[in-house]
Amino acid sequence: MWIRHILRKSPNCIMRQAQTWDPEGYRESGRLKNTLRQELEADMKRMNSNWVALNGERWRAAYDIP
Repeated sequence: MWIRHILRKSPNCIMRQAQTWDPEGYRESGRLKNTLRQELEADMKRMNSNWVALNGERWRAAYDIP
């Protein structure tokens, strides 16, 4: 259904242009950068905590968020 919405837009619309966009260049070789979730999980592992089990108060205390 979403594609119909995009196809009705004008050819100058950024969403319409993104369908046919061919990025130039290349991806850097080597290991990909971590996502935010991967970084948070690594931090929690270093702190010996499970991020799913933490409640909001403990989360704010761990990261010193007011």
